Amino acid sequence: MSERPKVVILGGGLAGLSCAYHLKQPSVVIEKSGAVGGTARSFLINGFTFDHTGHLLHLHNPYTERLILKLLKGNLTLRQRSAWIYSHSTYTPYPYQAHTYGLPEDVIQDCVLGFLNRPSLPGSRPDYSHVAFDQWCLSTFGEGISRHFMFPYNQKLWRRKPHAMTADWCGPFVPTPALEDVVRGALERPSTQFGYNTSFYYPRKGGIQVLPEAGDADVQAHDGAPAQPPEGLFDGAGQGPHPEKQFPQRHGVHETGIGRPGPARFFVFGNPGSIFPNPGSPFTGWAFP
Repeated sequence: MSERPKVVILGGGLAGLSCAYHLKQPSVVIEKSGAVGGTARSFLINGFTFDHTGHLLHLHNPYTERLILKLLKGNLTLRQRSAWIYSHSTYTPYPYQAHTYGLPEDVIQDCVLGFLNRPSLPGSRPDYSHVAFDQWCLSTFGEGISRHFMFPYNQKLWRRKPHAMTADWCGPFVPTPALEDVVRGALERPSTQFGYNTSFYYPRKGGIQVLPEAGDADVQAHDGAPAQPPEGLFDGAGQGPHPEKQFPQRHGVHETGIGRPGPARFFVFGNPGSIFPNPGSPFTGWAFP
């Protein structure tokens, strides 16, 4: 770096690296851990590569797709989703709301009749920021789908009661099939795919870690390597000026990686993955090659 940076970026995760990449002026990235990537990192253990939680690349933004394809220079493969839901002792394709065929008859009846008789949302604002998650589910899917899947799975995933969550995040991420899709999915197993994540990119080798490393290499070409933080910079981080203040509650995620000897194969959610809405199972999902 030929001149003193005018901007200091705290954190070498994807957001920090993207900031440095797009800033187009001298900057320095300060990363506490000593390695870039944040939660988008991979670890090599006994010859097996494990990602730190699941990271699949759903590149719907044209600019983001061009940028990542440029950074990874061919080290990507396009995969088709194969996700399933285990409930009532059977597997059905994702999403639940469009694939109830194969479930017990009384459950299918609950889901279809509930969809037909779903109530209307209060108000008319399209962003749903004023609506609780349980209200949104009932008005979008009806009582049956909400009770059998949407409520138990999302409460298990987010550790919040449905009435204590908002619905403003649901729009792009939760598939909302039409009536004909719900009925068809109750009578047969359709081949139609639903949702934003029907396909995804993933690195051919190196795990998701190769993405932040590629971004870091580009940033270093004009700004230099990420720096270690000054001593004590992060002491008390997260407490804020008033340690006694109650901040929003957070919850963690436990992940377990399993390595299987043999030829290298993908080990990521969706190839195939399974979702477990039942509160009795100790996990929300698993993935196998």
